[in-house]
Parts: sequence; C-alpha cells; structure tokens
Amino acid sequence: MNTAPTKQRRPAACRRLLLSAAGILLLFGVVRLLCACSTAALGFFRALALRLSALWGGIWGLFPFTLAEVLAVLALPGLLCLFIIPAVRYGRRGFARALSALLTVLSALLLAFQLLFGVHYQAPPLAQQLGLEMREYSVNELKATMQWLLERVNELAPSAPRRDDGTCDFGSFDEMTAAVRQGYEALSAKIPLFGTPTSGLTPKPARLFSVGMSYLGITGIYFPLTAEPIVSIDNVDSHLPSTIAHEWAHARGIGPEAECNFAAFLACSAASDTRTQYSGALVAYVYTSNALYRYSYEDWEEVSAGLCKQARLDLSVHSAHWARYESPVQDVGTAINDAYIRATGQPDGVRSYGKMVDLLISWRLSR
Repeated sequence: MNTAPTKQRRPAACRRLLLSAAGILLLFGVVRLLCACSTAALGFFRALALRLSALWGGIWGLFPFTLAEVLAVLALPGLLCLFIIPAVRYGRRGFARALSALLTVLSALLLAFQLLFGVHYQAPPLAQQLGLEMREYSVNELKATMQWLLERVNELAPSAPRRDDGTCDFGSFDEMTAAVRQGYEALSAKIPLFGTPTSGLTPKPARLFSVGMSYLGITGIYFPLTAEPIVSIDNVDSHLPSTIAHEWAHARGIGPEAECNFAAFLACSAASDTRTQYSGALVAYVYTSNALYRYSYEDWEEVSAGLCKQARLDLSVHSAHWARYESPVQDVGTAINDAYIRATGQPDGVRSYGKMVDLLISWRLSR
C-alpha cells in the first residue's frame, strides 16, 4: 500500500530539484549580466567577493591542512554513493533523482564560484588600473626588456642562497611565504589596489597532491570555494617564491593568469629579500626569453649569451625537474587548464600567459 505514493513522490522531487537548479542558474546569469552592464554593480560584487573570501578563508586558515585537498579526497566516494546507492535501491527513478540532485549541486557551486571569484574576471584589465599603455610592441622593445631582466637576474643570482652543488636553497615554505608577504606589503604601500581584505589569506603547501599536480603540469591553484591559495611543493626553489606570489594574487582579487604573473613579478621585485627578488626576475626573464625566441632567434641568441652561470644552472635544474613529468597526463592537465581559462572569458586559453610579456614591456617603458 505504501509503494504507489512513493513512486508518485519521486518524479515530483526530481522536478523540484530541476526547478531549483534552473533558478540558481538564472541567478548566476543575472549576477554576470549586472556586472557586465554596471560598473557600480561590478564594484559591489567584487567587494562582496573579497570580504566573503576573507571571512571564509580566514576560518580555514586556522587549520594547517588544506580543506580543498580533503574535499578532493571525499569528492569521488561521495559522487559514487550519490549515484550507486539510489540506482541500486530504486532503479531508474533513483538514478534520475540523484542526477537531478547533482545538477542542483553543480549549479550552486557555479553560483558560489561566481560570487566568490568569477566576478574578478569581469574587472577592468590590470594594465588599465595601473595606468599602463598597452599596444603592439616591436621586437626591439621585446629584446630591450629581455636584456633589462637579464641584467637584473645576473645582479641577483650570485647572492641567492645555494647548496654545495650550486642549486638554490631558499629554506622552508613558510620562510618563502613570509618573504613574499613582505613584498606584497611593500607593493601595497606604493600601489593601494594590491591591498585588499584578503591580504591576510596565506598560501598553503599541497601536502597530498603536489606530485599529482606536477604530472598535470600545475604548480599551484587558487580554490575559491575555500578561499585557499594552494602551491605545489614539488618544484625547484628558484621558482617557488614566484608561484606563491602568483597564487596570492588570485586571492587578492586578480583573475587572469597573465595579470597574476605580473602581480607576482611586482610583489617579488618589491620584496627586500634577495631570494624573492631573484625568483620574480628569473621567471619574468623566462617569459620574455621564450617570446623573443619565437620572434627573432638571432636576437634571442645575442641576449641569452650574457646570462650568468648561476642562472643557467637554475634554469637547467628547472627543465630537468619538469622533464620527469612529461607524459600524456600532462597534456590532459594542460587541456583542462586551457578549457578553464577559456571558460573564464580569456579566449587565448593557456596562451594568455604570454600577455605577461606585454605587461612587462609596458612596465619597463613606463619607468
């Protein structure tokens, strides 16, 4: 006698879940439209995102582990239970209800992402906020910027702390993070837009998935749902401070990858710590070097010949480290990263990282 009413209620439950998902997606669209059409609305939602992230991330910052990694461990078993148990127990109706519930959860996560971080992708370009002129640059301007960075790298490389084998030894993750924090504080004193309510959020090392991230070609990630900047510790010391600064830039409300790279360069340059300065200069040098190599091999060869032996060693160690992870898995990781970047409104995908070079050229010319 109880079977018939149960079967009648399940389709109604599915409908309610689907209507909930549709309502959430509508709200998501409204927020995006308001931010696209109104500067005031964009400013409101960005300020709200930063304050919510500061509050939520501040809570999880009290714990030594990363909640994002814990959620990643629990996600697969949770999804399997969501589908397998209802399907086994109730058949197709149970599976339909589980699918409806999943769509509702995914819609809610999409809205949460937009409110906590997605709005930052709709912000005016960082170059515009900094008053930098962006245009097409010549090969000579690119060459001069590479030379400028090379001279800075050569100045700092001999002073960087090193092991007996000559490789960089920058100390613990906490020490590097403290040095980057000081760099951001110094930068914020000069350029207030880098001082945000989320300045107190502290990057955390990935304890469980650092090696897995390397296989995917990922050095760090900002997880907006827990407001955690997460950095892989499976990396060479010469690049770690710059990566920490990059993920911290995301936490400070910068969305596009190239802009985070540039913010990392500025923060590292503003630091009083030689390790941090060197890391920022070396990574920036690599970007300009790769760009000039594509456009003019002769000019690249001329400039790169002047790189000091310490920096050459650091770059060879970095290349050797990442060569260990070259595999189809890394290609998959790159494809996923490319899809994510495109979905956030950056049509160039992973190639958008190259816009870092335009920002560097413009910054050098402005000085």
